[in-house]
Amino acid sequence: MNHWINFIIMSLLILIVPGPSFFAVIKNSTHGGIKSGISTTLGIASAHLIYATLATLGLIFILVSSQTIFLLIKILGAAYIIYLGLKNILNAHKFEYDKSDGLNTEKPDLFKSYKQGFITMILNPKAILFYISILPQFINHQSNQSIQVAIFSILFIITVITWFSLCTLVFNYIKIIFEKPKVKMCFDYIVSTTLIALSLKILTTKH
Repeated sequence: MNHWINFIIMSLLILIVPGPSFFAVIKNSTHGGIKSGISTTLGIASAHLIYATLATLGLIFILVSSQTIFLLIKILGAAYIIYLGLKNILNAHKFEYDKSDGLNTEKPDLFKSYKQGFITMILNPKAILFYISILPQFINHQSNQSIQVAIFSILFIITVITWFSLCTLVFNYIKIIFEKPKVKMCFDYIVSTTLIALSLKILTTKH
């Protein structure tokens, strides 16, 4: 039992450290509400499900054994996150000159939120490294390893959904703060610059 608890604790510690997906969740939660945040969370979980399947089948090592594929994932991931950051900066700058009362009356695009969550995670090389470096440390090599990988992966995905759903609820609860024009603008700038900084960090990720 301690083995499973230690894995959950390790998973939470990894998730608590803010990354691109975290900022995608809080951005969409504060802008689009709970549904948008949950859609982003499901996108993140879907990306993990793909990597978990590859890990269970033993195919994920192909991604890291090829320097070209791993480099491509890093470049695409960094480029997409930079795109999100710059787009958010432009929206924040546009909002600065908006004469509206600052309230968001547009219905959130849930598929767009899902897509952002999925892409930020599927193109994050650190997600791949979790399945080839962290997760194997909890595997008992005297038992069926594939089944263990599958169980640990499912447990991690459940932890992912729980954590980001909690983040969604918290930021949706305090989103009234961000409905003030100046606060929202500053928040968007902070999130955007952080995303761009994280994209540069992704480029330095090594096997």
